[in-house]
Amino acid sequence: MLGDAALDWPREGALSLKIGRALIAGVEAKQADVNLRLGASGLAIEQLAVADFGGAALAVKGRIGTKAQPPRGALTLDLDARALDGVTAALEKFAPQAADQLRRSAGRLTPLVLRASLAVDPGAPEPPPRLASSRSSAAPAPSASRWKAMRPPPAMPSSSTTSRRSRRRR
Repeated sequence: MLGDAALDWPREGALSLKIGRALIAGVEAKQADVNLRLGASGLAIEQLAVADFGGAALAVKGRIGTKAQPPRGALTLDLDARALDGVTAALEKFAPQAADQLRRSAGRLTPLVLRASLAVDPGAPEPPPRLASSRSSAAPAPSASRWKAMRPPPAMPSSSTTSRRSRRRR
C-alpha cells in the first residue's frame, strides 16, 4: 500500500487519554489519565496517573528537553502502594533481577508512600542521572476516595520539620 515510503515520527503533537480499565505489561490498571505533549523542545508529561496498578497508585510528571544533546530534564514519580504486586509483575518484564529483589522486600515495604525525582543534566557537576527520594512505609492505607481522585500522595514532612512543629506545641 505504501510501497517503499518511510514514515517519519511526528515533530509535535499531543496525547490525552482517559482509560477506565486496561492491561499494562500483564497487570490490570484502573482509571488511567494520560496527558502528554511532544514539541520542538521535547516531551512534556503533564499527567500520567493510574489510580490502581495492581495495588498501587502512581503519578508521573515532568519534562525531557530534546534540543540539547544529550537530552536534559526532570521527572517526578509519586507512588502510593498498599501492595507492590502490580509493580513487581511489570518490573519482571523489564528487569527480572530487580523484580526478584522487590518481591522479597515487598512485605516489609508496604504500605508505602514514595516521591522520587529523576534529573538528567549533563552539565551538572554530579554524574547524571541523579535520583532523590523520600519514603514512608508507616503511612496509613489510603481510602477508596483517595485512590479514585488519582492525586499524587502528599509530601511527607521531614524529621526536622516534624520536630520543629512538636517543639512549638510544647
